[in-house]
Parts: sequence; structure tokens; C-alpha cells
Amino acid sequence: MDNLRGSQATDQRQISLSALLSALPDFGLAAVFLITWIRPDAFDEKMVSYLVLVMLMEFIIIHSSGFMGRVMIGEGDRKKRGLTLVGLGLFYTLFVGGFALSFEAWWPIAAFWGMTLNRILFILLGQVPKEEEKLLLQKSWAVGVLFYLGSVFFTVFVPIPELGITWEVVRDQEFTSEGLWVEDPEHAIACGFLYFSAVAVSELYEHRWLKME
Repeated sequence: MDNLRGSQATDQRQISLSALLSALPDFGLAAVFLITWIRPDAFDEKMVSYLVLVMLMEFIIIHSSGFMGRVMIGEGDRKKRGLTLVGLGLFYTLFVGGFALSFEAWWPIAAFWGMTLNRILFILLGQVPKEEEKLLLQKSWAVGVLFYLGSVFFTVFVPIPELGITWEVVRDQEFTSEGLWVEDPEHAIACGFLYFSAVAVSELYEHRWLKME
């Protein structure tokens, strides 16, 4: 019995290759947010504004990936599921297109699809057996919502240091709207760093900490 428990505990700590591959994009995004927070022009002079938009889009991505993932692992006619998947993709692309127009750039649409694929990467990689995909999809969606809202509330109510994001940097972003993330974008950047870091660590262990039936 003790050997069995020890074996189960070891399995809980093990990191699979597919889990590592699934977590890497989020670790990468967390690093981009942190580097930009410290040195805003490390990648681009307007990187702060780009990352603010990424965090705005992430809410849509969490929503869309849940529905699209369910279609992908669902049963029924493959052609119908394919058409449904395309329809959902076009529907959510319209929302992202609104963000793209407001920022006068089309890269958000490509970013949306890239980040959506990242959210359902565990399905594409065959990370778990077919019968377990639904549970992992539910956990992935729940973790995304929990960490997103948690990161937003934390960075709204807790003082966030500017680090490299000075008022000159904010001015150079040429924001055209108002709000906390626009007027004090270090809150959005800190939120992104916390969110993607938490998601990446959770993905690394396949969200096993979250108990769902």
C-alpha cells in the first residue's frame, strides 16, 4: 500500500514532454511581459500597448478556446464539427477585428489565432488519452478564468511599481482610449506576467492541483 501511494505521489510530480511543450508558450509570454515591464523598448517602442491589447484579447481567447475545444473532442459527424469550428472561429474573429481596428493594426487577428491554438495545444499534442480530454479541457478553462480574474483583481487593488514604464513611455504608446490599463499600463503588464506565469506552471503539472470530477 505504501509503495502504491509512493508511486502515485511520484506520478503527480512527474512532468511529461507534452505538458512541457504545452506550457512553454505561456512561459515565453510571461518572460516577454516581465522584460517589457523592466525595459519597455526591449522588443519594440510600442510593445507596452501591444501587450495591453494581448491582455484584452486573452479574455476572448479563454472564452473561445473552451467552446472550440469542446467541438474538437466532441462526437458526431466530423464535417459538421469542422463547419462548427470554422463558424466559431469567424464569430470570435469579428470581436478581435474590433480591437484591431481600434489599434489600426491587423496583427491582433494573427495573435488571436496563435494564442487560441496555444490554449488547445494539449488536444493537438494528444497530451492525455481521449477519454480524459474533456476533463483536462474543463480544468484548462477553469484555470484560465481563475488566474485571469485573480491577476486582474490583484493588480487593480495592489500598488504596482512602474519599473521601466515611465510617463514618457506611456505617452509614446499613443493610446486613444481611457482606463486604468491605458493610463497606468504597468498594471496590465504586471497582470500579464502573473497570469501567464501561473497558467504555465499549472499546465506543467496538467492542472492536477484542481480537483474536478
